[in-house]
Amino acid sequence: MDLLKKFEIDFGKNFNNLKYKGRYKKGGELENYTFLSVHNLKDYVQFSAVVCDVLDENYKKIPSTLIALQLTDEPGKYSFYPLSSHEPPFISIPHTNNLFIYCNQSNIDKKELSDFFLKHKLRVILRDKNYFDMQKADFFISHDSRDKQSVAKPLSDELIKRGYKVWYDEYSLKIGDSLTESIEKGIVESKYGVLILSKNFLSNEKWAKNELQSLKTKQIITNNKVILPVWYEIDEKDLLENLWLLDKKGGNTNNGINALADEIEAAYNS
Repeated sequence: MDLLKKFEIDFGKNFNNLKYKGRYKKGGELENYTFLSVHNLKDYVQFSAVVCDVLDENYKKIPSTLIALQLTDEPGKYSFYPLSSHEPPFISIPHTNNLFIYCNQSNIDKKELSDFFLKHKLRVILRDKNYFDMQKADFFISHDSRDKQSVAKPLSDELIKRGYKVWYDEYSLKIGDSLTESIEKGIVESKYGVLILSKNFLSNEKWAKNELQSLKTKQIITNNKVILPVWYEIDEKDLLENLWLLDKKGGNTNNGINALADEIEAAYNS
C-alpha cells in the first residue's frame, strides 16, 4: 500500500504539507521515515505526521525531528521551528499536538507508544494494517464475471495501489461466506459503487442486475452520488432499458486502466 497516498486521501483535500526526511542529533538519517508538517492556514491549525513501512525502535527519535510552521512578518512568507521547543514563537500557528503515524507494520506495544509520546506532549494516532483492515471500502466494484480479467481486476489492483480500499469479490470473499450477504454488506458499507457497464453486465439477469438495483436504491435513500458508471465497449443504444444511466457522466476504458483510475479518483476527490 502506498502510505503517502493513503495519507493524502485522508487529509490532502483540506491541508497543505511539507515533506522532509528526519535527521537526529548525531547527524544520522532516520531511514525509511518520511515526516510531514501539515497545516491549514484557513482554519489556522496544524499537526504532524510520519509515514514508514515498519515502525521500529527509531520511533523514539521522532519527537526531536518534528517541525512546525511559523508565520513571519512578511506576508506569504513562512519558516519552521522545532516542535520540541519549550517556547514556540509567539506568531506560530496553533499545533494540535496530534501525531499521525501511517505504517504497514508496528513492532511497538501500543501502550508503550502512547505513553512515550504523551511524555513529549504528543497525542499519537496509529494508522497501521489493523486500522486499514477495519475501515469501510472506498469503492465497490460491480461487474460481470466475464469482464473480470479485462477490466474489474486491473482496475481494482490500480485503485488499491493508489491507496484506496476496494471491495472486490476475488479479494473480499472468503471460503464459506454467503455471497448475497457479503455483496450486500459490501454495497452498503462502500462509499462508491463502480459499475462496469458492458454487454455482459447488461445481459446478466442474476448477480449484476441485483447489484445494480442495490446501488440504485442506496443512491435514492442516501440522496448522494453513489454510482460511478464505467462504459466498457458499449454505447447509448445499449442502455435503452436503463435510461437513467444515460443521465450520469460515465468513465470509459478507451484510454486504458490508468486513465480510467484517474477519472474515478477525480470523482472521489470532488
